[in-house]
Amino acid sequence: MKGKHDISIWHCPTNSERYSFALGYGSGAASFKEFAEDPFLSGSFETPEAALAAGIEEVKAIEKM
Repeated sequence: MKGKHDISIWHCPTNSERYSFALGYGSGAASFKEFAEDPFLSGSFETPEAALAAGIEEVKAIEKM
């Protein structure tokens, strides 16, 4: 899906010392269902920068679809 995507970084729901990302598009949000606690978060990264980089890669993959 081409267009404006929003990437937000959150603490990982299973480890508060790690970070996850969420993707928004328009008025919707991507549902990854990786965590029962929050189905909109993806990944568990050591730094916010790593979570952001993974979110950017996910957006690039989505845009190729």
